[in-house]
Amino acid sequence: MTRRILLLITAGLVASAVALVRSHPVFPISFPVARGTFPTAINMHGEIAGYCVDSIAAAHGFVRDAHGEITVFDAPGSGPQERQGTFVTDINNDGTIVGYYLDTRRVHHGFARDRSGAITTLDAPGAGTEVIRPVWKGHPEMVYRQGTVAARVNDSDTITGYFIDAESVRHGFLRDRTGQFKPFDVPGGGDTIPESINDSGVVTGKYSDPPIVVNSGLVHSYQSGKEHGFQRDADGAITTYDQPKEISLPELKVHPKDSVGCEVVTASDEPGGALVGHYADKAGNNHAFFLDSHGALITFDAPCEGNAVAVTSVSPLVAGATEKMIIRGRHFGNFPPSGNADEGRVVIQDSAISRSCGIVVTPEMQDPSLHVTGWTDDEIVVTGFRWPSNGPCPFHAGDSVSVGVWNTQTGAGPAYYDLSVGTTSKDLTPPRITSVTPVYPRADQTFAIEGEGFGTQPTDQDSIYIDLVNETVSWVARTITTIEAMVPDNFPPATIKVGRWTPHEIDVIGLGGGYGRNHWTLNGGDHVTIHVWNPQTGAGPATYELTVTGTGNDLIAPHIASVTPIAPQASQVIIITGQGFGTRPASINQTTPYLEMADETRHWVAGRVGLPNAYAVLLSVSRWTDTEIEVTGFGGAYGSENRRLNAGDQIAVKVWNAQTGAGPAATTTQVMPTLKR
Repeated sequence: MTRRILLLITAGLVASAVALVRSHPVFPISFPVARGTFPTAINMHGEIAGYCVDSIAAAHGFVRDAHGEITVFDAPGSGPQERQGTFVTDINNDGTIVGYYLDTRRVHHGFARDRSGAITTLDAPGAGTEVIRPVWKGHPEMVYRQGTVAARVNDSDTITGYFIDAESVRHGFLRDRTGQFKPFDVPGGGDTIPESINDSGVVTGKYSDPPIVVNSGLVHSYQSGKEHGFQRDADGAITTYDQPKEISLPELKVHPKDSVGCEVVTASDEPGGALVGHYADKAGNNHAFFLDSHGALITFDAPCEGNAVAVTSVSPLVAGATEKMIIRGRHFGNFPPSGNADEGRVVIQDSAISRSCGIVVTPEMQDPSLHVTGWTDDEIVVTGFRWPSNGPCPFHAGDSVSVGVWNTQTGAGPAYYDLSVGTTSKDLTPPRITSVTPVYPRADQTFAIEGEGFGTQPTDQDSIYIDLVNETVSWVARTITTIEAMVPDNFPPATIKVGRWTPHEIDVIGLGGGYGRNHWTLNGGDHVTIHVWNPQTGAGPATYELTVTGTGNDLIAPHIASVTPIAPQASQVIIITGQGFGTRPASINQTTPYLEMADETRHWVAGRVGLPNAYAVLLSVSRWTDTEIEVTGFGGAYGSENRRLNAGDQIAVKVWNAQTGAGPAATTTQVMPTLKR
């Protein structure tokens, strides 16, 4: 058995100290961000157990025998990706190892591994199975992953630990060698967290007072209660105490070479027993150390990368649609028989244009975005790129690209490889914009982009070869229509409609998609940047900056002349007349950010929203012209709480121009007892 102690030593410091019992257990509750080897326990035979974190931040268990041989293992069901994996917390004198693993959903499961290597999963009755973002202040990362954590094991193979229930509360447990669980809690406490057990079955640990509810208006949050210590005897009697006990730490006279920081995490119970811990080097990598009873210091690293996916080289990418690319590395797995890249695990991401080809494309598409003709454990051959189903992925000269690969059988990864897109002989004439005719604050407009090197009409209309960026309001319009169909109806992207495309001129014939929603509009005076790439070579972008021009009609402020009577009911017709309202906005079917009706008596607002939410009262608008708006009723959250019209309520009506955003025009009226026709 072992006892757990903590000492921090900076480089060059020889220390002897008295350490307090840790207020947190040695085993990690939140996932460590550091890579390397982290021993957590040692038994009387000199066997050291712990975990290591590989280059992709996945954890693996290990055990080092007295002769220095290291075995790395993973609990069945443990997740192979970042912030997942297997964690070891203890080893007893019989070689039984306990700990927990995080599955692919990052839910906790306890485990026990016997000396032969057989692993048993431990899920305590009552353990939750969800991953919930906490509102529990003071416990970040500690309460939203439910499940079971095996913390310690004694020489009778009795395991103690805790489980996190569906309410994210932690309860202690004991599990005997027959597999029977016995839960327990400190009476009157909140969380109960066992941290050690001796061969007599006495458990010690910590518990917290019940959480404190913090009420701040509509938001209820929680702050964890004060922590205390406890001891549970073998007969179940529990004693509590406030102050942690002190443990004397043997004098430490040596430290690892080139260490930046050193943490002693465990010590053997034998007289003059060994100390075990880990230290960080100057590069931030962690290594294990073992200081034996004779004062000899041994450092070691678990071979954590043995099964990790790695990309070692990628053949050059050139602008346009590369005909062939070879990815080399290790542990890619074997490609499925279908030959569909979406069933495999490879993705190519072009950060310059925020585009991806590969695994992120939905498998429902008939044509895979990447055509893969060869896949072995150490080589992948890609012979074509398509996005989404009817055109090549555009790679532009100079773009930064990342190639990511996952193992097709285990899902481990991704391993990334970064490179830049090269140029071809076709790139000798990069595009250049010399002029752009005026751009106005409306969707239905035409403007011409003139210059050279634009290439010819793109064959893949769903690729990005031109975009318009509104730098003032921070939104982008692109020529991608297929993506629009893949996004929920309430959040389509703004798109550019292109008519004619020649090497010297591009005619834009309007803006569509989500234009007009979420304040994605052009307004007089907005600063705009236009980008153009050559569709055949991918060269570019050419850039051109301009200011949106306002015409006479565009700059006329809206004016409300009249509003027909408003009745105290949801379904009704309200006509707003005036001028300068603009033309039909894109979001007219449900509500619009250009119309607002506010009940100033009962303090709620309808309309004037970008995306509807649970608290939004929506306005149904059936018709919108420059001089008249027809409202056909109230919806959404209308009728909930006090969100309803009542006779005599004061209503403020506001209208903004749907194209320019000018306004608002405002007027007030009262709700009538009945609708007069």
